[in-house]
Amino acid sequence: MRHKPYLLGTSVLAGVLIVASAAVAQTAPQTPADDGATSEVEEIVVTGSRIRRPQYEGTIPGAQVDRQAIEDRGFTNAIQILNDIPLVGPPVSAVSTGTAQPANLGAQYVDLLDIGSSRTLTLVNGRRMVSNNGGTIFVAGNEPGNQVDAGTIPAALIDRVDVLTVGGAAAYGSDAIAGVVNYILRDDFEGLDVRTSIRGYEGGQGETYSFGVTTGRNFLDNKLNVTVAADISETDALYSKDFDFLGRNSGLFTQPYGVRNPAYTLGVRPSTALGVFLPANADGLFPSVFIDSFRSHTALPGGTIFRANPVRTLQPGATAQVYENPSAGGGFNSNTSLGSLDAAGYYSGSYFPSVPSLCNAGAFSAAQAQAAAASNARICNFAPASLPGTTAAQQNANAARVFAAYGVTPPAGATQSDLNRLALDILQSRLPTAREYFLANPNLNPNLFIGSFIQGYPGVASGNPLLPIIAQPLRFDANGNVVQFAVGDLSSTSPGSFGSAPGSNPDLYNASDRNVQRFKQQRSIFNVNARYDITDNITFFTENLYSEITSINPVNQQSAFNSVGSAGIENGGIIVSVNNPFLTAQNRADLAARGITSTFALSTDFYDIFGENNEARGKSKTWRSVNGLRGDFRAFNRNFNWDFAYSTGGSDFRYETKFIKDVEFLLAIDAVDVGGVTRCRSQTALGAGIVGTSPPGLTNNVVRVPYAVNANPTVPVVGDVPQDQNYQPVVTQAQVDACQPLNLFGVGRSSQAARDYILADTFITNEARQDYFQGTFGGEIIQLPAGALAFAVSGEHRNESLVYSGDTLGQLGRSRSAPTALTDAEIKTTEYGVELNVPFVSPDMNIPFIHRLDVNPAWRWVKQEGSAAAFRNANGVLNSPKYDGDVQDIYSIAVSYAPIQDITFRGNISRSVRQPGIVDLFLGSQPAFLNNSTDVCGSTNIDSGPNPAKRRANCEALVRQLNPVSNVYQNGVIDPTLSDADNTARVKNFLSTFASGVPSFQTIVAGEPGLQPEIGNSYTWGFVAQPRFIPGLVFSADYVKITVKGLISNLFATTANQFCMDSNTYPDTRPDVNGLDLCPYVVRDSQFTITNGSISGFWNQGGIRVQSLNLNAAYNFEIGDLLGNGQTDFGRMGLRASAYHLIKYQSSPNGEFDGTTTYSQGTLARPDWEVQLGANYTKGDLRMSWTGNWQDTTKVYAGNGTLFPTIDQATVRQYRSYWIHSATVAYDVTKEARVQLTVDNLFDTVYPGTQYEIGGQPQSLGRTFLGQLIYRF
Repeated sequence: MRHKPYLLGTSVLAGVLIVASAAVAQTAPQTPADDGATSEVEEIVVTGSRIRRPQYEGTIPGAQVDRQAIEDRGFTNAIQILNDIPLVGPPVSAVSTGTAQPANLGAQYVDLLDIGSSRTLTLVNGRRMVSNNGGTIFVAGNEPGNQVDAGTIPAALIDRVDVLTVGGAAAYGSDAIAGVVNYILRDDFEGLDVRTSIRGYEGGQGETYSFGVTTGRNFLDNKLNVTVAADISETDALYSKDFDFLGRNSGLFTQPYGVRNPAYTLGVRPSTALGVFLPANADGLFPSVFIDSFRSHTALPGGTIFRANPVRTLQPGATAQVYENPSAGGGFNSNTSLGSLDAAGYYSGSYFPSVPSLCNAGAFSAAQAQAAAASNARICNFAPASLPGTTAAQQNANAARVFAAYGVTPPAGATQSDLNRLALDILQSRLPTAREYFLANPNLNPNLFIGSFIQGYPGVASGNPLLPIIAQPLRFDANGNVVQFAVGDLSSTSPGSFGSAPGSNPDLYNASDRNVQRFKQQRSIFNVNARYDITDNITFFTENLYSEITSINPVNQQSAFNSVGSAGIENGGIIVSVNNPFLTAQNRADLAARGITSTFALSTDFYDIFGENNEARGKSKTWRSVNGLRGDFRAFNRNFNWDFAYSTGGSDFRYETKFIKDVEFLLAIDAVDVGGVTRCRSQTALGAGIVGTSPPGLTNNVVRVPYAVNANPTVPVVGDVPQDQNYQPVVTQAQVDACQPLNLFGVGRSSQAARDYILADTFITNEARQDYFQGTFGGEIIQLPAGALAFAVSGEHRNESLVYSGDTLGQLGRSRSAPTALTDAEIKTTEYGVELNVPFVSPDMNIPFIHRLDVNPAWRWVKQEGSAAAFRNANGVLNSPKYDGDVQDIYSIAVSYAPIQDITFRGNISRSVRQPGIVDLFLGSQPAFLNNSTDVCGSTNIDSGPNPAKRRANCEALVRQLNPVSNVYQNGVIDPTLSDADNTARVKNFLSTFASGVPSFQTIVAGEPGLQPEIGNSYTWGFVAQPRFIPGLVFSADYVKITVKGLISNLFATTANQFCMDSNTYPDTRPDVNGLDLCPYVVRDSQFTITNGSISGFWNQGGIRVQSLNLNAAYNFEIGDLLGNGQTDFGRMGLRASAYHLIKYQSSPNGEFDGTTTYSQGTLARPDWEVQLGANYTKGDLRMSWTGNWQDTTKVYAGNGTLFPTIDQATVRQYRSYWIHSATVAYDVTKEARVQLTVDNLFDTVYPGTQYEIGGQPQSLGRTFLGQLIYRF
């Protein structure tokens, strides 16, 4: 008989020895040993694992899913197993095949305790796996790190999954802040196990086909075992349009009603006092309303037609071009798209404004407003947002007219600012808003409001003096004909804003038609594991894995649109001349009938150019080989064991798709007629001189290019390393020669030659490598009265590298997407540790009320260093990024105390770290686009935050410093000729209506070698009970508290802006924010809008604190025994329960958990309670099981998420609690063959996923059926 080692293997000593002593104490021999006989106690073996039964026998709380539970639930993918555990955070949607981010398309990461997937360590047989995460910020959740795709783990070979929450870092090292997920694979397998299954939805959608085989055999008198396994599956895509509740395209619209201030009385008021209308953040209304179905017409297939803004003109001879602001300049391209125009109101606004808006409908610009007011005896027809007038003198004069027209005597002694404010209050109090007028006149044609309050729709004079323009919305149909359409089902009570409206008009755009709920995925995983006993005490082992996963997004849209509502330059609306040769004579006549005789704006979706087989494909290849020796020996009358292994692994990922080439697109749409032949203008005399220029509609980027590519000929490349350059695309002669004119009017009317010209096959690649040495030595030091004082010392060294790159087109950002940053770096990590098991009291000491007492301290030290490939910055300065981190301490002190045999109390205090990853440290310069709507100085955000008064004061100080211009203050907000009080009033007035004129801006994100590790401090305490009077029952309860500080996160410019404006030490934030001065990160233009050139990166800032309760119970029994009839076989019953109670979830922006802290427990993503109950019954060849998952009543916040949610700041929706039931029936038709049927979501419950009703994924699409055939012998 082969001798079995006593201790550790590669186990965690602190847990295993508790297991060992518990197992010995709890197992009584069936017959007493004869006096003098030698009784051998089988010693504990933990092969390749540092965790053994953490749910009930370790000192660290967690959960465990064994092989039987995996089979009962019909899991065919490792992520399904983890999604089923309550303490695992919000996973990738249960109906999903992974993230949609190109850099890790289809990947599925685990997030214990919901504190970030990068803080969960994934192990296979107790050892690390190579990461599958991408070397960019464009990954799942924008969370770079060392995450492992659960899809690469062979589900058919999993013996059990151990999930350990906080406390595992002392055994496993970095990244285990939240805990450890350890997949234990079957070893020493003998026989054959073949299983095949098909899973699908009740409606026949989205089948998953799986096939798994595991076979193993012993050789050489059981000295050698070889186990081979294959796990193959194919999952079909799921589309939103195939499910009614998703296909309707539900979403949020801006609240259609404004609220007048009931406490307002006419009179002079301070600028800080509430006026006639309550602000949006204090009006008692949700900012948005949920609409069950809506459609968009901003950019319809075939093309939506709008009037061109008069200031947008075509270049001489051009017939189509994407708009570019002629005043652009500076180091970054600060152009605005056609759609993000100006305060004149083109292509923006509400159909029926419910708050003060235009003074006179149809008067959109400041000059028009002044002219209309001058000719109107009432000055305004509708409640205005501001007093008309392009100059202070005009505004003063209009104020006087208001007093005269409405019979109000100006109060004596009031300043001019007070008088102007009072005049505005008079107009707002005496005149209706557009919505109020429509409510009073509900039979009016909605197009009167659309044409009169949104500038840009084609229309004609209405004859109505109050609503002078009636819109006639136009589009090109599929055949290229100009037709009129209805923008939606609008009424006086319905919401609606530019481009979108409630309704189900099939002619309009339904985003759900192209939404993919689940990608198509093909998985093939192969394993070859072996063990050979060289001697009775020395064993060679090897574990080898190869995984290939192909994820396919069948609907690849890839920016195939140009829209007047777009924030991107390349995707801006297209100015088209009526002389474009693709327009017919009838087209021109139809346009002329609406007054369009020169140019118009085309806003179009041309997804059809990709053809039938339009997909994005990501293929991941992962391999891993572990080879090592383990053994044990006896010396000095003590037992010792050792383990040494070398692991090597890699993960290669390649993403391929089609993109639109920016320069070629611009050349192709600009077509002219030459003698009856349609050609690109660039190929004619009209396009002479275009080579070497940048046509309107191109954006420049800071890109890091290989030294072989000189992106900017004006900046010479120095040396032979990559260099950051400010790259502006220009037209080449080759592009002109190859140009093919593109017809965008209609659907499917462009030529194949034109499609081939503007489309390119592009790719990105990610190559990760890991070499990993690990060794453990353990044994007994001395024999104490309660048992052996045992130890284990361990050490490991890891080399990890990451290379992220793409094709030249992607590197230069020439494909309507952010440029592909080049990341090429490596890190080296050395870890070593020591663990002790100190038994103070053992059961055989017979001490009252102390059945057993053990203390298990563990220490670990971690050192990380790294470097990245050298590069030159935009100024030609050589940079060689390096990281040399300090030695970090990790520790855990665990105590296990059993007052009696039936119950054990356990607890531990631990410190853990997460080291910065390669992307955190060494990300190449990555341009990215950020949303400007979050500007904290915007009128909707300025009175929010931890200290609204401080935020407002800082924003006002910044306005004074920058002195921006606007339509009202064309010479600047600050007028040096006015008093300080008047200028203060002007600043407040400016900020009261300020909103960014540009929806987004470009920033540069780069790695930060100065980062520090994240630090996690945690403690747990709880108990495990196994009452002797109820054999088979075991239950546990554990309280967990973890605080993580110094979070490594993206420091986006929008975040820097928030910290700057909320700082108590503005304008220098260094005393507030870990020595960082964040205000210079933010660049604003002359109109106060955050603009290109703002800086982003990574930083250590903020904290998370989680307090929770983890409960587990299991009860297994023979029914006959329970009934007192043990002689009759009534079958065996198993009951189990687990619950996760989230007591608090705190997010602290500054890590101090002060007044800025956000509490988000009880929300849909973080329910207070999650419970799982299960039961199984086995009798003979029949096995049945049931699982029920329950989630507590929750709230969901929209808008700013959970940041200071009030009724005015966020839509609060409450979801009732719900149950999801699953059931399985299995029958052994022969000794070798089993058939099994599993029904998930038994009662066809459609329940919400995170933010489901505002655009996210549901967690279920209905009932699914799984049929399995299992053959084994």
